[in-house]
Amino acid sequence: SNLLRLCPVSTWSGKMDPHVHFDQLLHQLLAENNEIRKAADSAYESLPTSCRLNGLTTSLCSSSDSQIRQLSAVLLRRIASIVMSEHDEGQKVDASLLNALKEVLLTQIQTDEDQGVRRKLSDAIAEWARCSQDLEVPWPEVLTFLFESATSESATLNLCSLRILNSCPGIFGEQEARYRPVVKQILWKAMTKEKDDVQRMAVQTWASFVNSLEDYQNKVQFAELIPTALQIIEKSAVDQVDDEPLKSFIELAENSPKVLRLFVPQCLDLMLKISGTSELADSWRHLGFEFVVSLAEEVPPLIRKHQKYISPIIQQALAFMVDLDNDLDAWNNEENADEEDSDSSAIVGETSLDRLCCALGGKAVLTHVTPAISQMILHGDWRYRHAGLMALSAIGEGCHTQMEALLAQLLSGVLPFLSDPHPRVRYACCQAIGQMSVDFSPSFQKKFHSEVVPRLVGVLDDATNRVVAHASAAIVNFVEGCPKKILLPYLNALLAKLQVLLGKKLQDFVDKGSKEVLEQVMTTLATVADGAEEEFIPYYDYFMPGLKDLLKHLHGNEQEGTLKGRTIECISLIGLGVGKEKFFEDASDVMDLLMKTQTSDAGKQDDVLASYLIQAWARMCKILGKDFLPYLPVVMPPILAAAKVEPEVAVFDEDENDVNNEWECITLADQTKFGIKTASLEDKSTAFQLLVCYARDVGEEFVSYLDEVAPLMVNHLKFILHEGVRTAAADSLPYLLTCVKSKGPVFLQQLWATFWPKLIECMRTEPDKDVLVSFFQSLCACVEIVEDGVDGEVMGAITRILHDRLQEHFKSENDIKEKRKDEDYDEGVEEDLAMEGETNELVLNQVNKQNEYSIYKSSMN
Repeated sequence: SNLLRLCPVSTWSGKMDPHVHFDQLLHQLLAENNEIRKAADSAYESLPTSCRLNGLTTSLCSSSDSQIRQLSAVLLRRIASIVMSEHDEGQKVDASLLNALKEVLLTQIQTDEDQGVRRKLSDAIAEWARCSQDLEVPWPEVLTFLFESATSESATLNLCSLRILNSCPGIFGEQEARYRPVVKQILWKAMTKEKDDVQRMAVQTWASFVNSLEDYQNKVQFAELIPTALQIIEKSAVDQVDDEPLKSFIELAENSPKVLRLFVPQCLDLMLKISGTSELADSWRHLGFEFVVSLAEEVPPLIRKHQKYISPIIQQALAFMVDLDNDLDAWNNEENADEEDSDSSAIVGETSLDRLCCALGGKAVLTHVTPAISQMILHGDWRYRHAGLMALSAIGEGCHTQMEALLAQLLSGVLPFLSDPHPRVRYACCQAIGQMSVDFSPSFQKKFHSEVVPRLVGVLDDATNRVVAHASAAIVNFVEGCPKKILLPYLNALLAKLQVLLGKKLQDFVDKGSKEVLEQVMTTLATVADGAEEEFIPYYDYFMPGLKDLLKHLHGNEQEGTLKGRTIECISLIGLGVGKEKFFEDASDVMDLLMKTQTSDAGKQDDVLASYLIQAWARMCKILGKDFLPYLPVVMPPILAAAKVEPEVAVFDEDENDVNNEWECITLADQTKFGIKTASLEDKSTAFQLLVCYARDVGEEFVSYLDEVAPLMVNHLKFILHEGVRTAAADSLPYLLTCVKSKGPVFLQQLWATFWPKLIECMRTEPDKDVLVSFFQSLCACVEIVEDGVDGEVMGAITRILHDRLQEHFKSENDIKEKRKDEDYDEGVEEDLAMEGETNELVLNQVNKQNEYSIYKSSMN
């Protein structure tokens, strides 16, 4: 058949029929044996694109195995992007072959009797429709199929058309305006069809299509379908089948929330009903509440205007928080206790309460939440007391202004629970005190140190390990925001207790391998030493010998990596606190131990230890200054390697729902879901910050690394995936110029010539205003260093960027004025606008500072 033209047989290995060969290859791709599957994948990827298209098309039509037909459809969907990239590179696939493929797809979806195959074919057709638009290749037949299937009496074809539109809502291209009324009618008919799966798919497609529309007036035309969509979602929830319609409503709340404006009460009534129905599975209840929280985050005024819902919303979050396991032994002996179960109702409730308070603000929330917390902490059931204290720790950030005046009253009500008979309540009390120390620092420390510190130190004698560890963590929170003069009177008692606890937990580690409390005590000791600085010197000799000895005997493997890392952190922070003179006698031993860890543990370290080690080197550099120079050849390679790592980015299949928490996923308007591995991004950002530290602390001697570091920094001024990387790249530029200054003005001017065009170019397009402030600060510092290097060309570029940014400032100020005229404007919005205005002022101050220099420079010429 002319639809199934094959590549020449010479492109295949062996003499067998190429159809048979390819069919076997697909079976091997489904093999359970990993080696067979990998070999098949390699063989498949080595085939030319046209050969794969032919083979997949043949298998799709002729294979009797539905799994093979499903796989063929999946691979045909994936190959669309390859055809796109080859087209961009000038390697065009034969147009007649593509037309034949499209014909096969539309024919097979109507004739294949397997529902799984039809589902995969819908996805493939949607992807090829998207690619056809990008390639500007018309495919009118797909629209014909879409409308004919949508109006067919066949529910199966209805589903196919809806899935295609759901996956590719932009399928109409420039003809969208013409087809909008038709789409609306199709969706209405599908929602009212007496076929549950068609109704559910219609809700998903409706949400997807609305989200794809750019103009609000176009979106709102579809709002009248909301009541019907809610009825379908409610039935799905009652039957507990297919939560995708509910998930699509959450996406609508996140991307097109104002479409829901006229139906907010109906939406909240249903979602609170779902989340409050204990007979439903937790996953359904959590999704219902996620809609409420997402809507509150996206359009807080809509929730604040419907005040009667705020109390039930808060009550539901608190109800989730009471849902706790009663197994105390399991809780106390839990491994990786710091890794919370994000799917548990208690954690969902706690994080939701935090998000609600931040979104709605203290004025709207506090009067509803504090009476409930007051009742809960007096409850006879420990779970309510625990939930009340955890709720108090969750609301501080969002209710900061309103709570600050109540801190004395709140703290007096909280402190007695450090002696509660139930250990999990004592744990929650430590959490509340620790979080208050963070949220209200430093006023909390200044006002309440005499009440808090002695009580927390006393809890270090608790009989329950997890309570001891959390009390120790709360001390860290308190000390990090505590002025040194307030900390000093408690130093003797605190360090005496930590010394005893450290010895006891070290013995537990030797005898039982128990290390969780020991790890936390290391961090607490490090934090206290860092806060006490030179006042830690009298205690130095009580701790340093034992810490060094422990470091000698710990391994860098997964079992001991965190403990070794925290020991390294503790030693380096103590050294930083007491200063070079006191630490110098141990510096050589410590550096040797760090070098040994870097080299002998190479390849055996877990990622956590590597991170601790990199940061410890930076502290040692700060302590030793130029004396650190001999160690740079060992330290720099892993940091440069981490800085150069390209972040892991992956495109996920639409049906890949269980994406690892290490990935941050973004769904684009065309329903493409891609993920970025956040851990690699954070490691990269840390590496950049450390390179800034080395350039600053080593000074001119850092010049030997300039050829490698300078291009790295300049090229990452536009690193869109992480603000911290861009900020560090900008921060490094003045230090790098200082490094090269000793080599003479010629080298300085050469480096400056590579810096300023990129920096100014990035200042023109930088979207984040905090990062933009860093760019301006970097530019100001650089021009002060290069002096005569700021010639007419540079001044002209600076003048233009100042003009452009001033225009942006005026536009932003006008936008703020317009937002005050919005129908959703209220006090909460005004608080957000005030913060936006403050950020604008920071940028304006930097513009003015640079403008002053420009005027001065002009007057000198």
